[in-house]
Amino acid sequence: MLLQSRRGSLVQDRFPDLVAAAAEQLPDGLIVDGELVVWDAGAGPLSFVALQRRAAARSRAAPTLAATLPAFFIAFDILQQDGTERLNLALDLASAITVGAYAPVRVCAA
Repeated sequence: MLLQSRRGSLVQDRFPDLVAAAAEQLPDGLIVDGELVVWDAGAGPLSFVALQRRAAARSRAAPTLAATLPAFFIAFDILQQDGTERLNLALDLASAITVGAYAPVRVCAA
């Protein structure tokens, strides 16, 4: 699984919890657009500072931070599925496929 930032950097080494959860829950070849959020119980429900800390972590620190600052992925859209780009599908059809196919999936560490 690849996890790419908005600027195109690969960051999957910084979010091993999400990589493991996606490997268990999502099919190969799925390209999803969404947002990473980090839960920091000490700072409040969602913490941008904690997200920045996780994003800046190197491989050695990432598992420790994953245990204390869990990350979650909120999917907005499926961009490619089963080798088919979905960008040109009519909005109603794309929404139906997105909701119907993966609505029960939570891509986060258990």
